[in-house]
Amino acid sequence: MKCGRFIADPPDPDADGGKVPWHFWILVVALVLYLGWRLVQTAIWLITGDWPG
Repeated sequence: MKCGRFIADPPDPDADGGKVPWHFWILVVALVLYLGWRLVQTAIWLITGDWPG
């Protein structure tokens, strides 16, 4: 529904370059470290038969 009055221009999607927030990259790094450690634990388990930890 339109009232016919001008309110504002729609935001330009390229105005901020589509950057992601800095804390998103913190989460990505944390996820990679966690999954990397789980992979190391799995490799130890496969080799020795004993779950580390």
